[in-house]
Amino acid sequence: MNFFRIPAYLKYLFLVYFAGIGFFTLFRIAFLVAHLYIAKDVPINILADSFLMGFRFDTVVCCYILCLPFVFLAALGFFKINISRLFTVTNIYFVIVFSFSFLVCGIDIPYFTYF
Repeated sequence: MNFFRIPAYLKYLFLVYFAGIGFFTLFRIAFLVAHLYIAKDVPINILADSFLMGFRFDTVVCCYILCLPFVFLAALGFFKINISRLFTVTNIYFVIVFSFSFLVCGIDIPYFTYF
């Protein structure tokens, strides 16, 4: 039954994906709270649809970020090459790219408040 075992790099990438989605959701909630004076007039089904649309967008952004490390980790895992040292490099990559993405999300809140 070793065939159905999930590789460690896939578990790692799923963990990074869910952490990224969690932080993006926090930014969506902060955006809603910052614009609550406008959102009080919006029906709840429209707000739920907007959160669902935001979740879909955040999933696409996370998948674009995760694509490059997935290709490298999967290729190295396929050829049975030790990838434990590569996790440090991917951690640095994720910190840089997700930090930039979260910065853009944070910038959006005052931008939309102003306009």
